[in-house]
Amino acid sequence: MFSPPVTGNDDLDAFLYDIYIGNAGSNAVATGGIGYSPSGTLLQYSKQYIHVKYADDNVGTGLINVPTNKQYFGLYNSDIPVESTNPADYTWYLVDGGFGTLKRFWYKTIGGAYIDYVVSDRSPDNLFAMDLGDAINLNIAVSFNGSIGRLAYAKAETPQLAATPYNLTTFGGSSFPAAGTWGFGETWQSTPPTVTGSEILFQVDGLYSPASNTTTWSSPYLATLKVGALSALTANLGTVTAGSILGGNININNRFIVNSDGTTTISSGPSGARVVITNDSIKVYDGVLSTPRVIIGNLA
Repeated sequence: MFSPPVTGNDDLDAFLYDIYIGNAGSNAVATGGIGYSPSGTLLQYSKQYIHVKYADDNVGTGLINVPTNKQYFGLYNSDIPVESTNPADYTWYLVDGGFGTLKRFWYKTIGGAYIDYVVSDRSPDNLFAMDLGDAINLNIAVSFNGSIGRLAYAKAETPQLAATPYNLTTFGGSSFPAAGTWGFGETWQSTPPTVTGSEILFQVDGLYSPASNTTTWSSPYLATLKVGALSALTANLGTVTAGSILGGNININNRFIVNSDGTTTISSGPSGARVVITNDSIKVYDGVLSTPRVIIGNLA
């Protein structure tokens, strides 16, 4: 649903807006919305992010992130977290009496792609967070104590980051642990970076508290074991089922050896009676003599 046009005539603009509200309902579902609850402000959306902007009129004049002295707020449902700066993307809502210097846009997410919001000079309860200019992620639900779950990602060329500090507190709704917090120069961000070569992807969980505007982060851990190359890992893999294996070396207990140039050695034992097969010969040892008793192929 689109906001009505601004004609420049105050009486006509007010009349058009009354018609718009009458047809849409006083809490019309914003662009992208797929339904709303009987309370009227609990909106359900089809896409992951809600962008919130503020403006002087219902076409987005003076669009800005800060509500101070603005008359309207706009909502836009999007697949991307970077907020749109195009006023036409937003559905605009008039605030009774305007925002002034005290009113703010308060919201809470409860799961199921729902968002509840209110415009007020104070938070309705400790579950509501103030809009601070970042896109609102509908996939993150407010917890029972008012904290909001958050994730951050980083990459490093080490199989394990230091566990100190175990808990870290950062200030601000969009803040992340500082670069190198866990000692390896890693840079933390909201989306997983691309890993290449010997890099490994790490994840850290955080709880954001709207009351204190702080996030408490736990120690980092491997993010679904995502690495740029398996050479970044040293591990006991146990039983492995694989398709093609290309490049590198294979050495299984010095019994089955394949070098990077393709030369192969298969031995039934390290010493004593044994059979040794290489690229150009088969040699049989009886365990008594140090020289082979039988040689097939290269006699050297």
